[in-house]
Amino acid sequence: MQNNKIEKQESYYYERLRDLRMSLGLTQKQMAERLGVSRTTVSNYENGSSSPGQEVIREYCSAGHVSYEWLIDGKKRDTHCNFPNMENLSRTEKKELVKNLVDAL
Repeated sequence: MQNNKIEKQESYYYERLRDLRMSLGLTQKQMAERLGVSRTTVSNYENGSSSPGQEVIREYCSAGHVSYEWLIDGKKRDTHCNFPNMENLSRTEKKELVKNLVDAL
């Protein structure tokens, strides 16, 4: 039977959860709303005291346009970028996306 929780790896994936959220310009509360969990739950994921399930991991990967492998072990990163559909973003999300793109340059 496959465990539905992600086991901690030698490199700390939970730090990548935090870094990914921060790179998206989201607070823990905003990420919690996106994931449908509490802010405390997001905090627990990010400090390693609890492990997110597969669906939560998928949402982090989708939000950050990163591979599952990179998020878990830090070794592989997608080489393509799935640019979000701008029509589905709020004005604030669009501004944050542009800010993140400029900061990445």
